[in-house]
Amino acid sequence: MIIEKHKLIFIRNPKTASSSIIRYFFDDVKPGFHEKNRIDTRKVWSGDLNHYPLFVLNDLLEPSVLNSHFKFSFVRNPFDRIASSFAYMRRWYNQNNQPKPDCLNSFKKYITSIDQPQYKLSQYEFTKGCDFIGRYENLKTEFNNLCNILGLEFDPNRLPHVNKTKRKHYSKFYDDECIEITSNLFAEDLERFGYAFERI
Repeated sequence: MIIEKHKLIFIRNPKTASSSIIRYFFDDVKPGFHEKNRIDTRKVWSGDLNHYPLFVLNDLLEPSVLNSHFKFSFVRNPFDRIASSFAYMRRWYNQNNQPKPDCLNSFKKYITSIDQPQYKLSQYEFTKGCDFIGRYENLKTEFNNLCNILGLEFDPNRLPHVNKTKRKHYSKFYDDECIEITSNLFAEDLERFGYAFERI
């Protein structure tokens, strides 16, 4: 998403508080907002139209635009991120009275059948080339750091956590096999960003 007012390009890595961050910069987030402000990525991206990696924009935007805008994104512990995605999808189907796909009947089925490009791609590849990559786990501190870099005043009251899914700690979703599967799927993120599985 381009935030032209501040010459920013926001790479919306899924399940890293992207809806909250958008609300920080825009006062008119209401039905139709995303469609109106969305870059059409369909020619080069088969995933979610709201969530695409930076490299997709290399084929869609002029180099002058990419070079003149500050590019930022956020990442999240892969174990927590996938558990959050699973819980969110189950909630969405329940709230919309839609029959759940079979892969949502168990967490193990879900992680062994991930096929959405926005989740299959490593977060490292998703955000590669960004000028700033913050961590979801320290959202307000990291966002404050971003604002300092941009020369913007940070107002923590403008950064509510929206679309938050109420659920148990991510470790409760995992048995040893699920830990191994997720570790293999997102080995690059675990190595690059220093994340690890933590049980409480």
